Parts: sequence; structure tokens; C-alpha cells
Amino acid sequence: MGQMTRVNLNNYTISSNLSIKDAIKRMDKSGLEICICLDNKSKKVVGLFTEGDFRNAVHQGINLNNKVIKILNKKFHYVSSITNKSKIKKHFNKNVNCIPVIKNKKLIDIIFKNKIKKISNYSKIPVVIMAGGKGTRLDPFTRILPKPLFPLGDKPIILKIIDQFNNWGFKKFYLSIHDKSKIIKAYFKNFKNIDVKFSEEPVPMGTIGALRLLKSKLKKTFVVSNCDILLKTDFDNVLSFHKEKKNVLTIVGSVRHYEIPYGICRLKNSGALKEIDEKPSYDYLVNTGVYIFEPSIIKYLKNKNKMDINDLIKILVSKGLKIGVYPLSTNSWFDFGQWNEINKNISNLKSF
Repeated sequence: MGQMTRVNLNNYTISSNLSIKDAIKRMDKSGLEICICLDNKSKKVVGLFTEGDFRNAVHQGINLNNKVIKILNKKFHYVSSITNKSKIKKHFNKNVNCIPVIKNKKLIDIIFKNKIKKISNYSKIPVVIMAGGKGTRLDPFTRILPKPLFPLGDKPIILKIIDQFNNWGFKKFYLSIHDKSKIIKAYFKNFKNIDVKFSEEPVPMGTIGALRLLKSKLKKTFVVSNCDILLKTDFDNVLSFHKEKKNVLTIVGSVRHYEIPYGICRLKNSGALKEIDEKPSYDYLVNTGVYIFEPSIIKYLKNKNKMDINDLIKILVSKGLKIGVYPLSTNSWFDFGQWNEINKNISNLKSF
């Protein structure tokens, strides 16, 4: 059995009166994978909250302002004593990463399986990084250098993305390039330890059209990523979701929270005022720009120069093919494609 460590319980508990939205914010802020939910008054354990519970809530269309207690996992593995090693080992063998120690419904401890996670081997799954755009939103930087070479700390964004996928177990990369392509090729010339091949767009081909140029290379499941985003997630789970749901396309999404800083006038059909909704807030599941594709989609890429992801999705939907969305929490997606997002996300670079 892996070595066990004990933790500060306050770091892993949430109150039952929190909303789902606030619970996932706490999980994001603390970098947690799991929270033990305690009753607001008695402090007794009422359930477990994980990223999986959050994803299920999003898929079911549950309002994220609802109390987290409504979606808790109330059937989970736990032990009543840290000395019960045989039972702990039995639970760990079921792919459980941590086990609460609960006695008389009170949380006593949390035991984590302190082992280094084996890096998955996805060496046969290619990653296509769409890096051919002009990056006009990063003007004036992109007047001189291509967007993929925008510096984030000590590395350009393109290398941060490759490192991220490398850490997840991916080894084969295709860069679809066009604008300032010679500069990008020159940058990678001295990288002998990275398997990067280039696919040069003769003209700008949109956000997804350039996949046609790689048709002979994409014979199995493959991943596509924009060249200006980073994710904080376990990609094993994303791939498992894609396979289990039997999707031809899985979009990695992220929940975004928007608050209107004004009172909104709600009108009746007659045009008369019904009510004023003061500073309402809304949650949306947005496209992060990372996708998992099955190779069968290539045949739906029209033989024209430019094609965007929205064009392809319309075709797949019209054919009755299955498209899924894997939702991430707000703070699991970092956009570096425009200045205001860079200013907001630059402090998170230490996570990558």
C-alpha cells in the first residue's frame, strides 16, 4: 500500500450552505480535487464534493446557485480508524485517491495515497496545435513576432502548451502554421528532444480547416488545441469521457460567470415594466479551444480554403453524430490570446 499522509482538515472541508458555484470556487482557489461537506450547524459530514459532481451538475443543467448539498455524493468510501489498514488498502485498490476517516459522523482525518502518479502513455495520439493565425488581438507584439512565440515567463506560449501535453503523456505534435511561419520553424530548429512536425497552410484556413492537410497523419483519435490557452485538469479523465460517451467530437468547455453591473428592466409583452432585476449574474459553458476528435470527422471538412469549428459542428449535428462537452471549472482554463486575459491570468503561470 502506498504511504499515507495526514492533512489539515480545514483545507478540505466546505459548509453545506455554500452554493455549487462557491464550492467549486473554493476547490479552484485551494487547488483541491475533493471537499468534505460538513453540515453548517452540527459540523457532521453530509457528503463528498468532487469535480465529477460539478461536471454532472453542468451536464444536467442544474443552476449553479443551488446549494451544494443537493448534488453531493452521499455514498462514498470511508473508514472509522486510521489503524484499519486492510480496509484502507481495499479502498485504495478501487482507484480511490483519498479516504475520509469519520467517527460518529464527525470528520477525524483524511488519508491520501501518497504515491507518484504514473504518466499515461499517449505517444500514439497526435496533438495538433492550430498556430497559423495572425494574432491581431495581441497587436503590437504580433506585428513583429508570431503569436505562438508570445513569452510567458521563461518560455513562449507554444512551448508551455507542448510541455503541458508532454506532462500528460503526449509525445507527437503537429503545428499548423501560416503567419510568420519561418520564424516559428527557426525557433524549433534546435529542439531535438521534441517530436514536432509542421503543416504549413498555403492560405489562412480558419480554426479547423487546416486538418485537411493532415488527413494522412490522423488515422486514430487525436487532440486539437488552440495556440494561446492552457488548462489545469487531468487529461486522463477528458479522454475517458470521450471514449465512454462514444463521441466523434468532445469539446473541452469551461464555466464562465458574468455579472451585469446594472439593473435590468424586464418587460411584459405589452411593453410595460414587469420588474427590475438588480445586477443579475449568469453562468455560461464556453468553448476553451481544446478538442478530441475521431478521425472519421475528416471527411466532413469541406474542400475549401477556410473552415471554422462552428462550420464543422453544424455539419456533424446535421448528420446526427454525437458531440460532447467536458466541462471544467472557471479557474481551470487560462486564455492568453488577448491582452486583458493575459493581465488577468499571468499570476497563474506558476501552476504550469
